[in-house]
Amino acid sequence: MLFQPLIFVVLAVPGCATVLQGYDVAVPLRNAPDSVRVFTEEGMELPLEGKLIMGRNGIVLAPEVRLRTAQDHTLLLRSGGTEKRVRLYRHLDIRWAAVDLLFFAVPSFYDAYTGCWNTFPDIDASFAP
Repeated sequence: MLFQPLIFVVLAVPGCATVLQGYDVAVPLRNAPDSVRVFTEEGMELPLEGKLIMGRNGIVLAPEVRLRTAQDHTLLLRSGGTEKRVRLYRHLDIRWAAVDLLFFAVPSFYDAYTGCWNTFPDIDASFAP
């Protein structure tokens, strides 16, 4: 009887990835021109965020797009009249899985079910042939 509240809390609390990362992740666009715009396959434009990174020419502002981790994505990159289709496949980020399993074995099922353990590779946004 004493363990029922404890069991409820353990089962109701989401894992580390859900709490710390959320349901989406920022994916950097590498080699992106300044005029790049990102659209979903359905035609909805995705807002771009920026992040300072170390590039070939020093520190540069790299655009990022936030994507849901529970599914794969097909994006259309447009810049200066050209278009590029990019297919992104989610993959397991072993760091989240390890932290969840190490500290919170039961809530890790929540992270695995919702896809919060997943991440995406960086997007090559160059339009060079």
